[in-house]
Amino acid sequence: MPKRYSKESRQYTPDQLQEAVLAVKGSILTLSAAAREFSIPRKTLDDHVKKEVSSKPGPAQELTDEEESAIVEYAKYLANRGFPMTRSIVRQFVISVVKKSGRTSRFNLEKGPSDKWFRTFFAKHPELTEREPEAQDRSRNRMSNPVVMKQYFDLLKETVDRLQVKPRHIFNCDETGWSGKEKSKQKVIAVKGHHSYQQSVIFTGHVTAHLYICADGRILPTFVIFEKSLPHMAYKESVPGDWLFGYSESGYMDSTLFLQWFKRVFIPNFGPTRPVLLIIDNHDSQTTLDVIECAIENKIELLGLPPHTTHILQPLDVSVNGPLKSKFSSTAVTLGHLNKQQTVTKATFPAVLSHAIDELCSPARIKDAFKKTGISPLNPDAIDKSQLTKSHFETINSSDGKEKNRSTSEPSTSGTSAEGKSVTSICTSCGTFLGTNPLVTEGLIPEHLSSIFTPVPCKPQTTRRKLVTEARVITSDEYVTKLREKTLKDIRKKEEIAKRKVESEEKKENKGSRESAETERERRERYSSVNESVEDVGYETMSFVPKPGASSS
Repeated sequence: MPKRYSKESRQYTPDQLQEAVLAVKGSILTLSAAAREFSIPRKTLDDHVKKEVSSKPGPAQELTDEEESAIVEYAKYLANRGFPMTRSIVRQFVISVVKKSGRTSRFNLEKGPSDKWFRTFFAKHPELTEREPEAQDRSRNRMSNPVVMKQYFDLLKETVDRLQVKPRHIFNCDETGWSGKEKSKQKVIAVKGHHSYQQSVIFTGHVTAHLYICADGRILPTFVIFEKSLPHMAYKESVPGDWLFGYSESGYMDSTLFLQWFKRVFIPNFGPTRPVLLIIDNHDSQTTLDVIECAIENKIELLGLPPHTTHILQPLDVSVNGPLKSKFSSTAVTLGHLNKQQTVTKATFPAVLSHAIDELCSPARIKDAFKKTGISPLNPDAIDKSQLTKSHFETINSSDGKEKNRSTSEPSTSGTSAEGKSVTSICTSCGTFLGTNPLVTEGLIPEHLSSIFTPVPCKPQTTRRKLVTEARVITSDEYVTKLREKTLKDIRKKEEIAKRKVESEEKKENKGSRESAETERERRERYSSVNESVEDVGYETMSFVPKPGASSS
C-alpha cells in the first residue's frame, strides 16, 4: 500500500524567521549558524535573505488590503439594508475591481474567484458568513430602522411618565389566525426514499383568536371569531366562562367586533384603577371613533405602534403568537394519534386553544414578552436590533460648501434638512444619489472604487399618500379632532354619492318617460301616414265580387 504523503508542520514562526534574517543581514550570525540557531532550513533562510520569496507564506494576494476591505464593508452595507450579496455577485465585483486596477491576475476574469478563495476570505473575515435569507417585505424593511424606533420609544416614555402607569396598568392586544392549512414543523419518522404525508387534523376555514395580555404576567379572556357563523354544536365546553365568541364573513376582526370586545371583555377585566395604557397595532378596525370615544370615557389611553414593526415591538407577536400556534398544532396532532377519527372541528377548536394557552402562556413568558419589546421595564436597547435595517444616506451642503452625508430613514430629494442646511440627495426620476458617493464620504470604500460600489438607490419621488409612518397616541385631542373631521367628511361624501345616484336614476326615469312619449307619438304618426296612404289608393271604395257560380250568401 503506497505511503500517504503528509505535509510536515513548520518548526519556526514568522517572527523567528524575521529575527534570523536580521541576524544574517547584520553580520551577527552566518547563514549556516542562523539556520541551526533558529531551526530554519538553510535554503529557506537564504531565499528570504535574498528577498526571492514573499514575506508572507502562501500564494500572492490577488486583491490589495484596501480592495478586500471595500468588498467586506460593501457586503455589510448591503446586508444591513436588505440586499445581501451572493457568491456570484461577489465574484462580479471582484472581477470589476481587478479589471479596473489593470493588474495581471491569476483569477479567471470570466468566472471570478474559486470556492477555495471564498473559504480563505471567510476565514479572514469571521464577521461575514453565508446563510439562507429570511423574506421581508419592503414596508417592514422601510419602517424597521433606528429613526422609527427612537420616535416610538420617546413617545412611549412620555406617555408612561404622563400617565404614571405601573406594569399592571399596561396591556397589549392582538389577533392570530388559523386557516386549517398550517403545516406542522415537527419532524416525523418516515420510510427512507418515500414521501411523507400527514393528514390534516383541523377543519378548513378561518378562525381568529384575539388575545389580551398584561405586563404583570396576566393573560385575560380570549375572543374567538369564526368564519360566517358560530358552530352548530356545543362549543363552550372546557373553556373559561368569560371568553367571548363571535363571527364575521371572513373570520377576521372588524370594527364592530372590536368594539364589542372592547366593551364586553377589555373594560370589565382590567380592574378599577385608572388610567390604563393599551398598546395596539394601529389597524383601522381598532381606531374607529366609537372605540376612541369609549376609551376616553373610561380613561384608557390607546397607543398605536408604528406600522410594519409589530415583529419587533408588539409583545404578543414577539413571544406568544408563534409558540402558541406551534403548541396548538402539536396538541391537535397528538389528538389525531390518540384517536384516528378525531379532528379539531369548529366546535372543539376553543377547547384545544384553551389547553394550548394554559400550557404555554405562563406569567414568566408574558412578562418576558413585554421585556423583550422594551415596554416593561422601559428599555429601548432591549429590542432585537439585528432586525433593524440601516438608514439611507442624504447629502447635506454645509456652510463651507462641501458635501456631507448623514443617514436618514426617509431621504429627502430636495429642500432643507433638520439642521437648516440644503439637502439634495437623490434624483427624483431614478432615485440615484447625486454628487459624491456617500460610501466614500462615510469611509467605507476608497474613492477610486466609487464607480463600482454604489449605494442602494432610494425610491424616486412620487405623489405622497397619507399613510401612518410613526407611533401615535390615538386618544389624543389632536387625533380625535382629525378623526371626527374625517368621519364628517366621509359622511358628506357618501351623502353626495347617494344624492348623485338618486339624481342619475331620476334622469334615467325621466329620459325613459320622454322616450316612451316620443315612441307613442311616432307610432301614432306612422299609423296616421298609413291611413292617408290607404285613402290615396282608394281601398275604401273597393267591394268584394263573388266568383261566378258562388253562393251569394
